[in-house]
Amino acid sequence: MGASAVGLAWLFIGGSSSNDLAQSLGQAPGIPPPDYAYLDSARVALYLGQLQGGLARSEQLSEQLTQGRNAGLSAGGVSVGGSAGSSASRERVVTPTATARFYQLLDLLDREGYLHRIDVSAPPKMLVREFAQVPEGTFVQLRRCRLRIPSYIQLAQLNFGSSGYFSATNAYQGLGEGQPLTYEARGVARVRAGRLKNFLGGGVSMVRGEAQIARTMGRLAAVAKRNPRVPFSTCDGSPAAKPRGVDLLFPVRLGALSSEPTLLSGPVTIVGKLVRSVRPHDEYVDQPSLAEFEAAARAVDNAAYLLDEGEKLSGELASDATVLAPGAVILPIAIYK
Repeated sequence: MGASAVGLAWLFIGGSSSNDLAQSLGQAPGIPPPDYAYLDSARVALYLGQLQGGLARSEQLSEQLTQGRNAGLSAGGVSVGGSAGSSASRERVVTPTATARFYQLLDLLDREGYLHRIDVSAPPKMLVREFAQVPEGTFVQLRRCRLRIPSYIQLAQLNFGSSGYFSATNAYQGLGEGQPLTYEARGVARVRAGRLKNFLGGGVSMVRGEAQIARTMGRLAAVAKRNPRVPFSTCDGSPAAKPRGVDLLFPVRLGALSSEPTLLSGPVTIVGKLVRSVRPHDEYVDQPSLAEFEAAARAVDNAAYLLDEGEKLSGELASDATVLAPGAVILPIAIYK
């Protein structure tokens, strides 16, 4: 009689079939995956292989879910009870993707205490203190970083087309203002500011030396086609030469950046390895970046000397490639949002 009561209790409590349990396995966690402006898959595999003692080409995942029910009945001072349950399991062989391995690496670095998280929107004095606590050779995750694409990269990627001479001149004049380079909008603004004598939409201007400027910008474009090393040098999106708290350098290959420009607009997260801390009375110069761009940038400056005094592109390049104290050189692994 007690056993019958237990059976009835089980029926009323209810249970799940093995098929129902199996269907609940492998569901997505509901977290939207990030988009990557940059991901160094080779470096991810290098670090992950060292932490794990090697990398497997495929992995076998086993998942198991067990569900149980208890029921009891007390009658006449005698208690009887019973339990029932069901379980389901499944196995699958997966090939890890580059992004999956990056998350594996991020998790291992965090668990081993090798990852330092820094909010770069913090006050400058706090940034200096936080970076001073990061040893060389360990990893950082920088949040709310606003990268700025250098002006010489923006110019190298512009397609001047049939209106090239005016567009090249006008684009050069708009450098350093922290805004995307455009054509007609900058032409009108320069006329109103008295910087140009005349402007006609479609590419006509009275500024001298336009053809020479366009030719020198072609040299910049040729450098960009060689997949050069680009010295990203700020996390506040500002073109100012004076760093905000800590002078940073993130060298990346131009061809490895995503072609989607919106992924570098606004705040991003950077994960990388801090390979050099620049202390007081010290500095670091990124010679490979200077070697890539210096000649072409100086040629553009020399061609445009009538437009603006000073060395606009070559000066910006020197500032980007030089890290002053307090500063840090970080090899990026991933840039994403």
